Amino acid sequence: PIIIASDKTQLTQFSGHKVAYPVYMTISNLPKSLRCKPKARACILIAYLLLFHRSMAVVLEPLKAAGNKGDRVEMTGRDGAVRRVYPILTAYVADYPEQCLVTCTKYGTCLKC
Repeated sequence: PIIIASDKTQLTQFSGHKVAYPVYMTISNLPKSLRCKPKARACILIAYLLLFHRSMAVVLEPLKAAGNKGDRVEMTGRDGAVRRVYPILTAYVADYPEQCLVTCTKYGTCLKC
């Protein structure tokens, strides 16, 4: 079970107002208490995106291909052991502006309407 997270970050403030979207990945079978600790290194940075939707399609293509074929993938864990896993995207973590970006919906509208 794979969890993907992203959040917009400011690259420049004075020359062009540039932003990027760092994308992080973790696995959901780790305890939440471990996943939330930066020192545990349970999340890895997999990409910095400038063009969000097309870039996410490229970044997630290997996960999509493995899911469509039902193939297992060999991954090396933090302990150095190689395990066979079946990657499945289980969650995409984002704040409200990111959720609007991911789902291509208008930002700033009432959440209840």
